[in-house]
Amino acid sequence: MTANATRSSAPDGPYGAVNQRSRRFRHLTTTALSLALVLVISTRVSMAPALMAPGTDSVGAALSGWGRDHYLGWAVTGLEQLQYARDKPRVSGSIAAGLPTTGSRSDSSSGTRPTPR
Repeated sequence: MTANATRSSAPDGPYGAVNQRSRRFRHLTTTALSLALVLVISTRVSMAPALMAPGTDSVGAALSGWGRDHYLGWAVTGLEQLQYARDKPRVSGSIAAGLPTTGSRSDSSSGTRPTPR
């Protein structure tokens, strides 16, 4: 009997198929985690200047500006609408002191225009 005759195409032992599946699963998992890591690192490198920019913007405002600059306006708008739907501003009555006025009615109804300089 030769060495080739004793080997069959069946997996070695009762756990051979399981080991092949396990190896394939580990390979796919490692590949997916590697891609996710590259995506996270590249995003953070790109996002850092937006977060460290001088100014008084909040983190949320800086991230939404970064997202809109990187063609993610649809996601930013969707998240803003979701936040507004969850936390609607309180509806109240009229303003206590009323609306401020800017001038008397007689000034605006006279029909005279100011002369340009």
